[in-house]
Amino acid sequence: MLKRLLVVSYAFPPLCVAEAEQTARTVHQLATLGWEMTVLTIQPRSTTERYAADRSPAMPDSVKIVRAASPERFLFGWIKNRTAERFARHGLQFLGLPEKQFLWFPKAVQAGIAILAAERFTAIYSRACYHTGNVVGLALHRATGLPFVAHFSDPWIDNPYHQLWPLQKLACMRLEHSIISRAALVIFVTQQAAERVMARYPARWRSKVAVIPHGYDPQEPIAPALIRNPVDRLRVVYTGSFYRLRTPMNLLLALRELARVERLPGILEVFLIGPGALEYRSTVRKFGLDGVVRLQGPQTRLECLRATAGADVLLLLGSSAKDEGLFLPSKLVDYIALRKPILGLTPLEGASADLLRRLQCPVVPPDNIAAVADNIATTIHRWRAGVLTVGHGFETVARDYSISATTAKLESFLTKAALREAPADSRL
Repeated sequence: MLKRLLVVSYAFPPLCVAEAEQTARTVHQLATLGWEMTVLTIQPRSTTERYAADRSPAMPDSVKIVRAASPERFLFGWIKNRTAERFARHGLQFLGLPEKQFLWFPKAVQAGIAILAAERFTAIYSRACYHTGNVVGLALHRATGLPFVAHFSDPWIDNPYHQLWPLQKLACMRLEHSIISRAALVIFVTQQAAERVMARYPARWRSKVAVIPHGYDPQEPIAPALIRNPVDRLRVVYTGSFYRLRTPMNLLLALRELARVERLPGILEVFLIGPGALEYRSTVRKFGLDGVVRLQGPQTRLECLRATAGADVLLLLGSSAKDEGLFLPSKLVDYIALRKPILGLTPLEGASADLLRRLQCPVVPPDNIAAVADNIATTIHRWRAGVLTVGHGFETVARDYSISATTAKLESFLTKAALREAPADSRL
């Protein structure tokens, strides 16, 4: 069988988003399995997303990268005021634009048709987020009839972090329906997301659903640990964005409560690193946590690796939203590669909690301030006693989430999809 794949993904390095890393890892691993690929992605200079110009992905010769431009920067880049930019973007969404990145659609489809006309391909494999990637994949499938595999890293309609306007929601629902109805295979990252999304579609469509989690790269070089402070401290590190429902407020409240009964400066240091972190400087000062909590804005991937490599405990911060359990954050899977204890502040029911329990790591509801404070105190005591380690079953679970394991599963499903078969061992 010909093993040539057109991969469509808005998110790809050098964009500084987690999905870009996941897509690049998957493409690289598929190449080691003998697949030739052309990756259709965004021209980073034409987007308003953050990117690192010096981070060109190192790919095998069997992988070509085609970058199509978007009018995003032309439309929004000149607006220097964040409120004005948000108003302009929401105006388009109010009129029914599924997402800002949908502006990439026309040029991406044009480029994709040219790619498919120039060479013979086995299938189209599109990834979301951003969901525009799957919409482009759908359009190319309709234009060519090639088997189409749609990957949903996050739910679309059911995502509590997305606030959809009525016309926008209608457009998204129609597009999601078309994607799932036409795809030979639909991939979700969690069983919870698969069940939620597919509940509104005909039962017969569930035979083409597969659940494949994010994967970490065990070969990725880990930067040297940060230089420790002269006084040894328990270092807890979180790397990721703060936005909407996902905030560090419950953690800060718990630390304030714990500081009333236990001396924390010189014992504990908590690093919160990522977009939105600096917005909590006044709260840290107000709570008297200046000597405990350190906030840093967006950092490069190398800087984040340095921070996590120097941690004693890695922190997962989830929200208390009803649908938080649908998600498996890629940062949690990335944490596994470091073989360090993980503290999960996430709902007790859901994909993240299930994985943390398998790893024998604590799970604490983020809105239970007393429980969060107690768990941090327990972590400090275990660290002092020299017994702060991962559980005996950690390594066994970790192997299931390596990029080689997840991509091997993906390849078997891609092969079946290319032959227009449904995956025999799909679970739903």
